[in-house]
Amino acid sequence: DFITISEFSKKILKPYLPSGAKIYYVNNPIEIPRDKPVPVQDNKKFIMVGRLSKEKGPHLLAMASRMLGCECIFVGDGDCRSDIEKILPGTQITGWLSYQEVQNYLQTARALVLPSLLYETQGLVVAEAAAMGIPAVVPDTSAARDMVVNGLTGLWFRGGSVADLAKKIAVLQDAETARKMGQAAYERYWSNPYTMDAHINKLLEVYEKILSS
Repeated sequence: DFITISEFSKKILKPYLPSGAKIYYVNNPIEIPRDKPVPVQDNKKFIMVGRLSKEKGPHLLAMASRMLGCECIFVGDGDCRSDIEKILPGTQITGWLSYQEVQNYLQTARALVLPSLLYETQGLVVAEAAAMGIPAVVPDTSAARDMVVNGLTGLWFRGGSVADLAKKIAVLQDAETARKMGQAAYERYWSNPYTMDAHINKLLEVYEKILSS
């Protein structure tokens, strides 16, 4: 018996599991209070949150931002900091921040961008953004796509492609499109939120199934 935290990771792992393996889906929880959606249509900044290392793809966002001439903020730090500063001189890199400080930056976002080159396992920052009414741009090669309805609550871009990332960011430069996607993300998240109680209840349900078999 195995538990996976995303449908995407299930597809990646399944070929390596024993024949006849039972796989259960239990998403990780986030702790975020419900508030009014962020007025993303009034914001201009595209924000990445996380470790600034090559495998997380911050250089993709920097290059896409340079192509479009749009403003972006890198909330985090890492060994690619100097590379980002060379690609996009003057861009804001905040360094590591507290949870509340990260939330404050997200309040200024037009959209969240997760440019990761990794499969990832879930990508909880995408869920946090959705809970705040912020659309996300994520690679079609990562598990984060499970939390984005492409064209409705955000956009998928072709993993690793700067040109396609820029194309998708350009879509969200339109204020009304961003507003609609942010509202859809908010409504979809809160229709089935990733609360700790829901997480525990699902775990108990899985454990009971395992024990009864």
